[in-house]
Formats: sequence, C-alpha cells, structure tokens
Amino acid sequence: MRNFLLCLLLLALSLPASASIEQLFQAGILPGTQQYFYCDNAALLANPLVASMLADEKKTEAESLRQLPPFLVALSSMLEKGAAENFPAVKRSQLSIDWAGPLADPTMAQKNLKYLLVLELERPLPAEELGAFLGRESEANKLGLECVFDTELDYLRISDSKNTNNPELGIAFFEDSKLLMLAQPSLLQNVIARVQGRLPAAALPEKLLQAKAKISADKQFYMLLLPDDNFLAAIHEHAPDVPAAQVMEEMGLMCFSLQAEEKLNLQLSMEFSNENNAAVGKSMILDGFIMGMTRMYLMQQLGAQLPMLQTMESSLQGKQAMFSCALEPEDLKQIGPLFQQIGKNMAERLGR
Repeated sequence: MRNFLLCLLLLALSLPASASIEQLFQAGILPGTQQYFYCDNAALLANPLVASMLADEKKTEAESLRQLPPFLVALSSMLEKGAAENFPAVKRSQLSIDWAGPLADPTMAQKNLKYLLVLELERPLPAEELGAFLGRESEANKLGLECVFDTELDYLRISDSKNTNNPELGIAFFEDSKLLMLAQPSLLQNVIARVQGRLPAAALPEKLLQAKAKISADKQFYMLLLPDDNFLAAIHEHAPDVPAAQVMEEMGLMCFSLQAEEKLNLQLSMEFSNENNAAVGKSMILDGFIMGMTRMYLMQQLGAQLPMLQTMESSLQGKQAMFSCALEPEDLKQIGPLFQQIGKNMAERLGR
C-alpha cells in the first residue's frame, strides 16, 4: 500500500501542473512585440471621473463603430450590452502588438497586423455563451459572421463570410473561461500549444521589461513603445525631411501612463540615445509639437482656457524627456467631443 501511494505521488509530481491565471496572463505576450499596453480595467471603472467619461462616449460612438470590421462591431456591441446580457466585467487586460507587417506594407495593414489581447474576467464567460451572442448580433445586424468552436484546442474561430479579405479572429478560453486570449487563429494556436505543452512563454524584449518594472503600481493604464528598424524605415519613407521625425530616430523607448484620481494625471516619457538628443527631443517634440500644437488646437476649437493647459509641463532627466498634464472634469466635458471625432476618424480608416 505504501509503495502504491508513493507511485501515485511520483506520478502527480511528474505531471505538468495547470497554469494559474497569473501565469497565463504573463504568458500572453506576442513574440517580437514592439508595443505593449496594460490596463487595470476594474480600477479605472471604479473611478467616477473615468466612469462618467465612458458613459458620455457610449452615447455617440455607436455610429462610428459600424465602420469597423464585423467581428469588431460584434465585440464592441458585447461590451456595450455587457450589463444587460449579464456578461462578466473585465478585471484587467493587456495587448501586445507587432507592427512589422503594417509598416512594411500599409495597404495590407489589417491582414499583416499581429496582436495578442488578454482579458481576465471577474467570472467565467463560456465559449457557448459568447458564440451564441455573436451569432445573434451577426443575424440582427447582417454582419455575416461565422463562429466555429474547436473543442480540442478550446477556442472560437470567427470569420466574415461576406468579405473573406477581412482577417479572422480567434478567442481562446483558459481557466474555466475566466481568462480569454484574442488573436489571429494561427498565432493563437501557437500560444495554446505552448500553454498546453508547458513550454516557456514569450517575453517582452528586455528593454520593455525594464521599463515595465519601473512603472508604479498606481498607474491604472500604461503603454510602452520600442521602435525598431521597421519604425525607422517607415520614418525615412514617410517623413524624411521633417525635423521632429528625424529626432524620433534617436528615441529608444516611449512610455505613456495614466493615473486616475480626482484628476486624470497623464505622463509621457521618451528615452533617447544621449542627453543632447533628449534635450532636442524635449524642445522639438514635447515643447514645440505636443504642448505648442495642443494649446493652439484647443484654443482654435474651443476658444477657452481649459484648466489642463495650466498643468502642461515638460522636463528633462538625463536621457529622458518627459511631459505631464492633469485633466479635470471641465477639461473632459470640453474636449470629449474632439476625442469622439478622432475616434470616429480612426474607425473609418480601419473600415476601409
């Protein structure tokens, strides 16, 4: 009996332990990524200022969403109808992007863009429930979506039967459907295989990891961008004579973060190859372009001195040029329509 129990123990130790949600979340990184986003969705939604801003946006965004590819329209509808449909809220999310394809051929941006989105939910969202909702949305809005569930890999494959040129979307379900990963099916299948095989997960490039480790825990949202040779080639091709673009060639890392309290505190930092380039970048990009153009644009569009304009400032710390700004409720009320118009324009571009 003792030998039998010992054998069972050795067998249990030899089997791969199932990954935890935290391990899966950390594993949801796209190999070769140059851009990384993190969002503490639950904390942001708990902030009254952010909640009010999002409520105002929902009133006017529906029409612009119709310009997006069908599966994005359906997923956007899912977020909009989440409470009514009793869908679980998102606790936190991360998105990693590889821009190599779109930068090499902008005309094929939708096809060539590689991304991996990870969502941790407050409670499970079974694939059958999500698939049924997407089917209803497709039928009601004549989107032409086709959803096929792969029981072996436990993921949903979504395609557009009306326009086969539109990219497909894959949604994988982990930890009893409490963690979802979204990507192109081919990329997602590779992630699933690595998770199931207990293979080492992809990791952020070392420079992004170092920058991520320096971000304080009170930042509910941040974005990291690490320009590579593809970015530099795109700058050379599309803006060869623009001085600010030439300065950006010397930028090694960009970080944008948001801290939501009574105000929305924004910070942008740009790390350059040396202190001299950082000083030039601060002068041309932060002072001249971001602060100068923003002030002029807001004055032209709104004709008012917003509180945020008094908080805009830039600084220099060694090889880093930094910009910060704080938005109050009055700022958001005034500039909200401008943000919505920008979002609409971006949606129309994606829909082309």
